[in-house]
Amino acid sequence: MVVFVCTTEKSGVDRYSRELAKRISGHIVFVSRYNLGLKAIPMLKKLRNFAELIHFPNQHFGRYLPFLFVDSIITVHDVDRMVFNHEKESIIERFGLFFDRWGIRFAKHIITVSETTKNDLIKYLNIPHERITVIYNGVDHQVFSPKGKNKLFPFRYALFVGSERPRKNLERIFKAFAMLLKTPEFKDMKLVKIGGPGREISFREDTIKFLENIGIKEHCIFLEEVENKDLSKYYTGAEFLIYPSLYEGFGLPILESMASDCPVITSKVSATAEISSNAALLVNPLNIEEIYQAMFNLMSEPNLREDLIKKGNKLVRQFSWSKTANETIQLYENLSK
Repeated sequence: MVVFVCTTEKSGVDRYSRELAKRISGHIVFVSRYNLGLKAIPMLKKLRNFAELIHFPNQHFGRYLPFLFVDSIITVHDVDRMVFNHEKESIIERFGLFFDRWGIRFAKHIITVSETTKNDLIKYLNIPHERITVIYNGVDHQVFSPKGKNKLFPFRYALFVGSERPRKNLERIFKAFAMLLKTPEFKDMKLVKIGGPGREISFREDTIKFLENIGIKEHCIFLEEVENKDLSKYYTGAEFLIYPSLYEGFGLPILESMASDCPVITSKVSATAEISSNAALLVNPLNIEEIYQAMFNLMSEPNLREDLIKKGNKLVRQFSWSKTANETIQLYENLSK
């Protein structure tokens, strides 16, 4: 029997987990990704009793694989916290991330959500390429689709969807947006940020402090978690999605934005360039002037905007959660032979 472990939180990696759980027939086990702790012991014992193959939906289950003694698949969305140093980790977190790095090697097979993440696993963790399969994330076209302009606000706004983790590059986004506000025709623009601060409340505190220091706090609106059916409305009402992360293993907001006819500005590095292809404005995430110029161009050139919307609409048709689920099920069958 194949068992799929579904996490109950609400981040992007949990979206992957929930969407697959809807579409994969078999036994589903629901667990908390962050608060598993000692509860992992009885869970592992229970899984060993009846599972022949277990699919863990993200890399932070790697720490449990050495103690599983059952064939497993693990999906690795990115290697950011295991390899790079974008965030300060506590000693306990560093300990857990070390075991994630070590533990994913015990998987019978690894799924990654982009070629970028596959290459990172080969480069940084020395995982043999034949043990890795790339299966892209999807988008729910029933939820994210063009619905015409929604006047959610009485002003024009740029949109950012995600946490405030350092790798999301918000400080450079804010600096570039501050430059845009100096242009008279765009002085009343707002930047709407959707999503919680991330794993540390200090991320929000640092964000607010930074906005106060550069004097644009009143131009930024913070919304916490938004239901998908409402999130689509924010995309369709936005002038553009601004998403120039320093590192991403995929970038779900890119697909959601394109499916909602919202043009995208994103990074020319990591998986965001791979996923968005030629359907987004690609910028150097370290270059504030380049981020600003992309914003200005999208606001000033209607033809550019329409061209990106058309390209994005065409590109996003290649992605769906049904396709993701079908390719995952096919992998189960191949590994069970």
